[in-house]
Amino acid sequence: MSASQWFNVVGRAWHAVGRSNSVVERIGWYSGGGTARAHRDAAVERQALVTGGFITSGTTLAPTASVELYDPVTNAWTPASSMGTARTFHTATLLTNGKVLVVGGSNNIDGFLASAELYDPETNAWTPAGTMAESRHGHTATLLGSGMILVVGGFRGPNVELANAELYDPVGNLWTPAGAMAAGRYIHTATLLGSGRVLVTGGGFVSLATAELSIR
Repeated sequence: MSASQWFNVVGRAWHAVGRSNSVVERIGWYSGGGTARAHRDAAVERQALVTGGFITSGTTLAPTASVELYDPVTNAWTPASSMGTARTFHTATLLTNGKVLVVGGSNNIDGFLASAELYDPETNAWTPAGTMAESRHGHTATLLGSGMILVVGGFRGPNVELANAELYDPVGNLWTPAGAMAAGRYIHTATLLGSGRVLVTGGGFVSLATAELSIR
């Protein structure tokens, strides 16, 4: 599917989003983009930054490094600089400094990824953001009150669900371990609470009904 929509919270209604100028069809799990893709998106200067995902070529699915910006005022899409690495099932998180951190995912060449990249909307450029200790796909990345990013879970192979977590410090551009959950989780949710702790729920190849709270 190549259509996109946005939801008006005040009017409680869905509205169609214009299509991008992209000539390729993309397919994936998450809404966004002028074409559908297994992407992640983050708000940048009141625009939506849509990153990576799968593109289709006949019967073949291939991860892409391409990026697009959606302007809700003009209902138009424009190309942005491509990421350094093609990736899908990654995360994209808006930082307090206005940059966007893209983490992990996978592609057909490198497999599961431990790398991360930073997008600067002022320069329309990507720079490396270090490497995690674990490659991961289908994880979560939550912005904490401290400005750091908590990356939790995911998987790195068939039936290899990750329980560990890592913290990204945008000031030092460094990754550090952040303990481990009681259970490995994949395609779970992670929600920042008012207390500053993070609530992680569900996920897993075998569906989990459990939830966990971070210590910090």
